[in-house]
Amino acid sequence: MKKLLMIVLSISLLLFSGCPASAAVLLQQAEDPDILNAVTVLTELIGAGFGAAVDQLISGNGPDLPGGEPTAVPVLTVTALPADTAVPSDTPVPTDTPVPTATDTAVPTDTPVPTATDTPVPTDTLAPTETPLPTATEPPFRSAPADPESAAAPIGVEVGKFYETFRTYVKNTGRHSVSFEEKGRKNASKVEVDDDIELLLYYTKSGGANLLDRIVFEADFVSDREESNVRGILLELLSALSAYADVPLKEGDFDVLYGILSGNGSAVCGDLLLYGSLEREGNESELTVRIWHTGAGYVDTPVSTYDRSAEDEFRSLVADLKRDGTIPNSSGTFRFHENYETEWAQINWYQWDSFDTARDFVISADITWKSASTTPNYQYSGCGFVFRALDTDNNLYAAVNMDGRLHFGGYRNGRQLNYGDQKYGPVSTKGSAQMVLVVNGGTASVYINGARVGQQKNLAIDSAGGLAFTVWSGTNKDYGTRCTFEHVYYYTW
Repeated sequence: MKKLLMIVLSISLLLFSGCPASAAVLLQQAEDPDILNAVTVLTELIGAGFGAAVDQLISGNGPDLPGGEPTAVPVLTVTALPADTAVPSDTPVPTDTPVPTATDTAVPTDTPVPTATDTPVPTDTLAPTETPLPTATEPPFRSAPADPESAAAPIGVEVGKFYETFRTYVKNTGRHSVSFEEKGRKNASKVEVDDDIELLLYYTKSGGANLLDRIVFEADFVSDREESNVRGILLELLSALSAYADVPLKEGDFDVLYGILSGNGSAVCGDLLLYGSLEREGNESELTVRIWHTGAGYVDTPVSTYDRSAEDEFRSLVADLKRDGTIPNSSGTFRFHENYETEWAQINWYQWDSFDTARDFVISADITWKSASTTPNYQYSGCGFVFRALDTDNNLYAAVNMDGRLHFGGYRNGRQLNYGDQKYGPVSTKGSAQMVLVVNGGTASVYINGARVGQQKNLAIDSAGGLAFTVWSGTNKDYGTRCTFEHVYYYTW
């Protein structure tokens, strides 16, 4: 009897726990209708929570198990296995590993799952609103006056003393040869560094002392490595001058200043007036930087048009062009050019103003154009760049013209080159666009407002030549065509 009760209880518990398949195994093995009836009663009792009655049945002290047919509405319904799915008799459900019920893993009601509001970020670790993240600042450069002689003053330090300061700075940066010749030229001492860099220290005699008037820095270089050395020595020169004048150069500022000076530009940096010029002939380059002290005649001029965010954007563009293989992934030089405006009125002609020499380069500018005529010859009115210019008979150009088309062409040995034109926008007598010209080897590509509009391969001129702003005039009226170039940055290699 006790064995019978244990079988009945096991089947009922399996049914109540949601394991009908396991219960069916035991029912088939028992093959006793009394067991089925007892199961029905016990599941009713368990479902109703009558634990005491179950205990009585197990102990034998309770009422006899009913016989006969099962109740009409059982608490649990046994779902028999399909006939074609035999229950393996050698794989019984282990009684010592019951399937856990929901109450086994319930989260205690007194320990709720924390919500976002339960664990706020400590207020003392938040970034204080009164201390925002720093933004990029403009470098301390201003446009220099066109005539330095009228605005400059002597630097004033004794030449020999300055030389010793400069020599100390240079020696501290590495193994450089530095020599001093007191009378290199009339009223000028000469300093040579590494045989390819020369400083002329112009002075004025005063009370028996040679007081430094101005400095001319001249350097020749061919390779990127040599140019890097030139940059380093120029930086040490400015560092030496900072002992006698205000030269507020911070980290990163010198790169900007070098770009200005090597782009044939000028700048004011604290107490210094700096004028740069770069000449190229073949693979050889010569950089000249003239330096004065600002004097009583110096009149503050408008802030330089340099824009750090625009340079960052241009550097990112160059990196993208390297990644996609448009230009070589090699080192080069970034340069900046002040805003430039030009105009010309000679119908159906173009002219240019060179500012550097290059073979391969990337240049970007925001260009604005306007015509003095409401009905110019649209296809001959516009703005852009001339490149690899050797003379008027040998040059190439890319221009955005007022007919809404990009024009590629030039001259080779006096014969006109016509590389065709591509549409970039609507016809207009005034407008603006960002233009990027990429020239690498025999291929030139133009991007307008970020999209590549045209590309020309097998360029007729393969050598280095003038890089220039160009204006096309489609009218003789008044100023003709006016072009403004802003945020001008370029990269050469």
